[in-house]
Amino acid sequence: LILLATLTHAQESWKKVLNGVRAQYFSSEINGHLYAGTTTGVYLSLDGGDSWTRKNDMYIRGIAVNNEGIVYAAVWDGIFKSSNNGDTWESINNGNYPTTTSKITLSPEGHIYVATWEHGLFKSIDQGNTWELLYSQPAIIDVVLRNGTNYVGTQDSGLKTSTDNGTTWQTTYFDGTSDVRVIAFDSLNCILI
Repeated sequence: LILLATLTHAQESWKKVLNGVRAQYFSSEINGHLYAGTTTGVYLSLDGGDSWTRKNDMYIRGIAVNNEGIVYAAVWDGIFKSSNNGDTWESINNGNYPTTTSKITLSPEGHIYVATWEHGLFKSIDQGNTWELLYSQPAIIDVVLRNGTNYVGTQDSGLKTSTDNGTTWQTTYFDGTSDVRVIAFDSLNCILI
């Protein structure tokens, strides 16, 4: 079940879309294209979510789209890329690539960041041709890039932050929990976990 809200009337105007499909991830709308990552594949909508077309049949663990319209889909054992609206997919699992993925996100420059369960946080600056292990910490669940800071949510190890693109990391623990499964920000730039 997927629900979408308009920005102008977020509390009042919800509609059900993709009924019967479990969507876990959404991309931002880029050039009229909205992507949903689901347990049954990547879906594409060209009309704001009124209709959807399934573009593959992979179990998606994360999805991101860059400003050029290249779609990145994370699956358990790697990353796939499509440069033609999901019509075809190319594995970008080259060399030291991320597996056991839990989240994928893009920087404003188009760099790819992938959080993994077993290996840590990976980064690619060349659209997935090569990968660098930024942080070797198991059980990374979420990664968010905001205002020059990398935020990493972990299971049992708190919130990790880096202001130097992953060279050094600081850890924050919160009262009663060391799990940080979802990272978000409100309109005042306060972190929500």
